[in-house]
Formats: sequence, C-alpha cells, structure tokens
Amino acid sequence: FDTGWVVFGERGGGASDRPFDAILSLLNAYGTNPRADMNGYLESQLELGNWGMARMRYTGSIMAFHELGDATLVFGQNGVSRLARDGNIYYDVRLHPIGIPGRGCVGGDLYQCLFLDATRNIWTVDPGGAPVRHRMGHNLSALTMADVTVSFDPVERNYWISDKSRGFLFGANGKLSGPFEVFPSSLVRDG
Repeated sequence: FDTGWVVFGERGGGASDRPFDAILSLLNAYGTNPRADMNGYLESQLELGNWGMARMRYTGSIMAFHELGDATLVFGQNGVSRLARDGNIYYDVRLHPIGIPGRGCVGGDLYQCLFLDATRNIWTVDPGGAPVRHRMGHNLSALTMADVTVSFDPVERNYWISDKSRGFLFGANGKLSGPFEVFPSSLVRDG
C-alpha cells in the first residue's frame, strides 16, 4: 500500500471464496460505493487487530517480505525491519540499516532467511535473532544486483544466488562456492 505502508490481515486472506474481502472493501476496491453491510464488520476487524495498516519508518520503499518464525521481515530500499505486534498495534523494529537492491535478493524458509544488501554482503537471520554478516560481498561483484534471485533448497539447506547468467551456492556450512555458469532450469545439457 503506497510505498512504505504494510496492510495486514488474516493469514491467506481469510475466506477462500473472497480472500482479503475486508481490506479490499476498506480500500474501496469494489467501486465508488463500498458495501454498506461491511461497515460494522470492518470496524470490528480493526478493533480486534485482525487487519490494519502499519507505517514502516526504516525501510523506505518496500521491496519484499519474508515470514520468519512468527514474525514478518520487511525488506526495503533503505533498510530491513521486523514487523512486530503489541496487542492490536503493529510497529517496525529496525534490523539492518542497508536496504536490498532488488525484489529477488531474499530467500529462505520459516527457520532462516538469507538476504543480500545493497553493498553485496550476504546476511542470514534466524527467528528472534539479529542479522549475521558473512563477509563475502567481494565475491559477488560480478553479479548484476537488480537481476539477482535467491533460491532456497529446503532439503540440503543451501541457497542459490543467481543473476540469470552467473550463480553462486551458499551452503549450509556457511561457505560460498562459485561462480557457476547458469542455465534455465528447463534445459538439460550432458557433460
């Protein structure tokens, strides 16, 4: 919502027939006359803290989100924040002062997240923890950061970092391998 606001609601949008119905009604997505029968429902959802909006002060324009444990990390052009909740109020807790250069610079699962910041450094975050820097940014100097995608292998717990032509492997042991020549995943080449 806008560039520095987060709109939150029920996980998965709530109802399967009309997900995010309350938020869409609030934002007048259904036309010039919002549905009158939703007004009381909207107010009750806001009071219960089931949906709402939070201004992210530290992130700048929001580029990506990542669920980590029971928190949500918000990645922006100017920094990384953890979206925290105090009762019915959401607020941002500053995690990292340097933002990410592209939407694909984040990967992981609920137990660990890896991101690349604008200075090409690799960072990992565990639930509830502070970001840990892995001093390997100089190795990634050949990557076009705007095109980078971080992919996570949940079985081997490895991260693949690629910009469509070159790739690196950040292993579960904390070591970086590469660069490798990257091919589209739908192609197989012998040798």
